[in-house]
Amino acid sequence: MFNQKIAIITGASIGIGKALALELSYKGARVVLAARNTETLSLLASDIDQLGGEAFPIPTDLTHPNQVQHLIQATLDRWDVIDLLISNDGQYQRSAINELKLELL
Repeated sequence: MFNQKIAIITGASIGIGKALALELSYKGARVVLAARNTETLSLLASDIDQLGGEAFPIPTDLTHPNQVQHLIQATLDRWDVIDLLISNDGQYQRSAINELKLELL
């Protein structure tokens, strides 16, 4: 179900976000790890890679729109698509990914 899907996970460095990143990568997803803590993102990406998964850490502070735009663009530059966004650290906004409002993330 998740094999080769591209999943952005915000709040990925600890807790539920980290658990989701590990589980999705175990199920074959390529995970984009977004959080503010560069060190913990790098450690998680390394763990995922060592387990045979594929992780792309992007340090991101979601309170800065330019960093959110960079997160999206870097993901699209690498894989051309975003299949799943898990917004694990902020507000809830239900919509299709191409209809998300940047200012609400």
